This record gives sequence, C-alpha cells and structure tokens, in this order.
Amino acid sequence: MKAWVIFERQSAESLDFVPAYRSLAAPSVKKFGGRYITVSYDNPIVEGPVIDEGPAMISVIEFASRADAEAWYHSKDYAAAIATRVGQVVNRAMIIDVNPPEYAVQAGAI
Repeated sequence: MKAWVIFERQSAESLDFVPAYRSLAAPSVKKFGGRYITVSYDNPIVEGPVIDEGPAMISVIEFASRADAEAWYHSKDYAAAIATRVGQVVNRAMIIDVNPPEYAVQAGAI
C-alpha cells in the first residue's frame, strides 16, 4: 500500500535554508523511490479552528509503502536535509497510508 509523507509548516523564522534543503531533500526522496505530489503555499482553513493564518506550506511526498516512507524519513540522506532547517521553521510531519475508502470507490470519487 502506498504511503504519503505530509509536512505542514506552522511557522518560519527564516527561509534562507530553503535552497540548501531542496538540494538535499529532493535527491533523497528520489533515492528512496518517492515522488513529490504537491507543495502548496496557499492553504486556507475551511473547517475547524484557525491557528494564526493556517499552514504556511503543505508538502505531500508519495512512497510505494509505509516502510519506504519511514526508511527515507529516518535515513542519513534526509537527516542532512533536516539539519539545514533546524531552528528555522516549525514543521509537523506525518506518514499516512493511501487507503481509499470503499464507499468512495463505489461512488466513483477516486
């Protein structure tokens, strides 16, 4: 089952790290068989509590499995990318299984 790694940037002190981060993160994603699905900077909250202005950035990366996603996230390759942003941003990250619900499949909403 495919898995997605979803990042939510909650705040940023500085974005000066971004070029260095991207130069390390993207090749590490590729090395572990991942692919970027989206990176979005305009993320209005349409339901639930609004904290500040909402997430400043959402990024979704797809891997063939949860094991691949976890291996990438905990890899030395990606650790080098993480090191470039420490103290610069506050992110949340999660790994989710891509498991479309049967009711959506039946309704053709997949």
